[in-house]
Amino acid sequence: MPLFEGTEPEVEEVIEKDTVGIQIMKLQPKLNGRSRCGRNGKLVGFTCCGKIFPVYHLSFSGLWCSTCEHEVRKEEITDLGNCKHG
Repeated sequence: MPLFEGTEPEVEEVIEKDTVGIQIMKLQPKLNGRSRCGRNGKLVGFTCCGKIFPVYHLSFSGLWCSTCEHEVRKEEITDLGNCKHG
């Protein structure tokens, strides 16, 4: 179902992306082999769409982006810091 009535699917994809989030994530460090999660998990961001998700372990080589529907390698995922609960 389209977000806006009468828009093309290609336009919907552009509207759905968070362009400000993507620009901010390009400036942040990426995950690497030495990255670790804190006790409460880690926030990671996908530069392909600007979405942010929590993860609780980093024993993976890549994650599936449910928004863009493709696999993103671990080295391309942005490290946004540990989650804070309190």
